[in-house]
Amino acid sequence: MGALVGQVSAAMFALTLVLVYFTWGEIYSLFPSTAGDYFGSKHATSNYAVLYTAKGVASIIGGWVGALLYEQSGSWAMGFYGSAVMALIAAGMAVGLRAARAPSRAAVGVPATAK
Repeated sequence: MGALVGQVSAAMFALTLVLVYFTWGEIYSLFPSTAGDYFGSKHATSNYAVLYTAKGVASIIGGWVGALLYEQSGSWAMGFYGSAVMALIAAGMAVGLRAARAPSRAAVGVPATAK
């Protein structure tokens, strides 16, 4: 949407960019708990380190790939549409992961909470 709005108005592009960034950061606060829930708490810090390293590598490679796509196509649209497709795939994976049965607490060595 931002790519289409950006062709109409720079102010609207900035507004849509701000809206995207307002919904972007909270996902990083969910990574540690999600990794612990699905992979167990025994190696939670190691698993989170892998996730955080992937974020760093993506930040380096993403800029290079975005610039390459711009050079090849002459427009940023291909990068935006590619990002949109990857976001939809990630959303589908998240829905599938949520629908999948999480491992039981006993199987991952997490003590049950007292009632």
